[in-house]
Amino acid sequence: MIAALCFVVGVVILDELGRVLRQRIDHTSSQGICTVFVVHRALGAHGFSLLKAGITGILTVKISVGVHTGHIVHGHKMNQAEKRVFLIKRLLDEDRRYRGMEVPADSYEQKRMLRSLMNIRRPQVIDAKFLTVQDEYLRQELEDTGITCLADLEPVCGDFYLWQGDITRLECGAIVNAANSGMTGCYVPCHACIDNCIHTFAGIQLRLDCAQLMERQGHEEPTGQAKITKAYNLPCDYVLHTVGPIIEGRVIPEDERLLASCYRSCLELAEQNGVESIAFCCISTGAFHFPNQRAAEIAVETVRKFKAETGSKMKVIFNVFKDLDLEIYRRLLTEG
Repeated sequence: MIAALCFVVGVVILDELGRVLRQRIDHTSSQGICTVFVVHRALGAHGFSLLKAGITGILTVKISVGVHTGHIVHGHKMNQAEKRVFLIKRLLDEDRRYRGMEVPADSYEQKRMLRSLMNIRRPQVIDAKFLTVQDEYLRQELEDTGITCLADLEPVCGDFYLWQGDITRLECGAIVNAANSGMTGCYVPCHACIDNCIHTFAGIQLRLDCAQLMERQGHEEPTGQAKITKAYNLPCDYVLHTVGPIIEGRVIPEDERLLASCYRSCLELAEQNGVESIAFCCISTGAFHFPNQRAAEIAVETVRKFKAETGSKMKVIFNVFKDLDLEIYRRLLTEG
């Protein structure tokens, strides 16, 4: 009985205290003191002590939440727009060259500014509060945009799948990033390359992770090899980063060997890490100018050979963006 009464009166007092603290003391102090006095007489000394301890605990929790979480300010949980502005301001303040810049009012321009700031930021540590807000923001954006699961796809043949869409929205074991030799992502603001997209939507942790890998390695990533990292805020488990050959003029046998090595290196690394499904982008066919038809032939040939030689049960998704690549891969997979 006393415990129930303590809870009810506690809610009343919390409400009263909140109201009192929001107003001037000279207008409300007598009212607040009167409320506490009445409760004290109703419960007795022991009951009041229990209630006081309970209220103190509740207030401590409320204060703790307001201080230690990045998404709550003065008891108010930030919405997506507020989180976006928070992240922009933190990144602007981080670099003295950008301090004082105004945040656009338009949500589209805000998103472009946030992505640009993430793209140009050098790999470095940032506080946990920023990461908490960033992770919540990116995961909500992902949820709002929509995720495509492997279970939603129909195999073209055997363990091979073909999907046209944004690879950063694909939920599978690992996705493949067509990286550059520096391996820390694309620094061009809002560039449309897959490297930029993956680093943007994974979050700034991915660039730092890659930079630390490269620092330990001590040299740029050779063409045809691969590295594996966590995916952070992407729906997949891992990201495999590989550097494809850059074509300047006519394709030579060495270019074809290096491209095949990209696919083989990713498959081997995925197998070593227990990855059950992998999504390949069209490596080297964008800014690296590898001809689409021949690149697709090498991709399918290499994956088929790997699975035949190793007996791997890994599911393989060929992810395409262009209609041209969709038709090329569909023909190769169905005719083979």
